[in-house]
Amino acid sequence: MALARRKSASFAWDILKSDLKLISYPILRIVAMFVTLAIMWPLIFDISAMEVAGSLTGATNSVIEQAATPKGNSSESPSTPTNQQSVNEGAEDASNILGHMHFGWFLLFLVINVFLGVFSIGAVTAQALASVRSENRSLGYGYLVAFTRMPQLLIWWLITLFVGAILETIEQHRVLGLIVAALLGMVWSILTFFSITAIMATGCGPFHAITESKQTIANSIKKATGSEPSDLRSVRRGFYVGGPIAIINALLVLLLLGLAFFDWRGFSNGGHGISAGAFGAVLVVLYLNGAFRSALYAVLKATVYVWVEEGTVPASVDESELNGVFVVGGSGKSPLAPGMAT
Repeated sequence: MALARRKSASFAWDILKSDLKLISYPILRIVAMFVTLAIMWPLIFDISAMEVAGSLTGATNSVIEQAATPKGNSSESPSTPTNQQSVNEGAEDASNILGHMHFGWFLLFLVINVFLGVFSIGAVTAQALASVRSENRSLGYGYLVAFTRMPQLLIWWLITLFVGAILETIEQHRVLGLIVAALLGMVWSILTFFSITAIMATGCGPFHAITESKQTIANSIKKATGSEPSDLRSVRRGFYVGGPIAIINALLVLLLLGLAFFDWRGFSNGGHGISAGAFGAVLVVLYLNGAFRSALYAVLKATVYVWVEEGTVPASVDESELNGVFVVGGSGKSPLAPGMAT
């Protein structure tokens, strides 16, 4: 039978609206990224942002022009002067960027952003836990807790990076590898669903957090059905958050691709200002949309974790809604069997 359709975790929206400090964390993370980029730009590049945008657009346009050239048309083959000029211009645009980039500073920028991302995830999770526990905490509370848990968070990030590399290696083995990697990735995402939440809630180590996450999932099913699950391999998430946000995210990605592949130079007399500006604007909106989504997921995980491990729920949440947080794959049913009390 098909899997049960996921339910919208509408209570996450309600909690988020009652504590707008939660959305501040991912937004401040985005602001921090752009501020860091602005500060480090003269170190990373010795040309302006508009010059980099122009080179990127030019290189992309050259690639698209080559891809759109009919293979069987000898008059439009890559060997003709027109197409060869396009290839040369694209290569020149790409080399122009690399030639003006200082890779060491760029690598440092990426490392700093990884730190900011991990720190922000920990902070918003800590704030979500406080909100779900009905604790009135200031904006700085989440950052303070994240700072104290930073070693565990960084090690957890390294673990996920290592697992991701293994899955990527498995995927290289053609169709079978893709299937195995997809299944393993699904199991990993389920078993570690509450790992960061456990780290922020208890201060446990990253390896113990995996065990804690697995136990929280088992306990949530036990609360719903009254019995311990015999196997977690078939467990699937029964909730989704931010349905409209997911749709908007998909539309923004498509728009971003359209801006990247469409040559706007005809509307700006050969300039790249329109395409670069539109691309940047959509990218910012995409980041902001992702900020809402990350905050909602932090609230969802914190709510379920506190319900399972601490036995409490916010006043605005109907406890019966939480019974379907996980479903058993293949059964098409929630773990909560008909007639069973929680």
